Amino acid sequence: MVAHVAWAFAAVHGWSHASAVETTARQVESVTGWRSGGGVWANYAFVLAWLAASWAWPRLKTPWRRLWWAVFFFMGFNGAVVFVHGPARWLGIAWSVVAIVGLARSWKPASL
Repeated sequence: MVAHVAWAFAAVHGWSHASAVETTARQVESVTGWRSGGGVWANYAFVLAWLAASWAWPRLKTPWRRLWWAVFFFMGFNGAVVFVHGPARWLGIAWSVVAIVGLARSWKPASL
């Protein structure tokens, strides 16, 4: 995740936060009709959450792991399916199906 964000900022945006916000605003507008670059901030928060979850994962109880999984899946689905076009979208859909099947196969009742 961190490598993906770093590559996007380096290769696509030239390390420019303003460029990332503008590109995100255009993409959001093309999909939703609402112009907002706020998704960049959501991605910053997601990177921090990813790092925190990587550190805390062994200590998390099952309900919290499911919550983290849901957040990660939501962000990944949006990045790989909703805001992507062409063949990459089909790869994102395949990734989503594999992730859902994997979760379903490992699902066990939670104990609080």
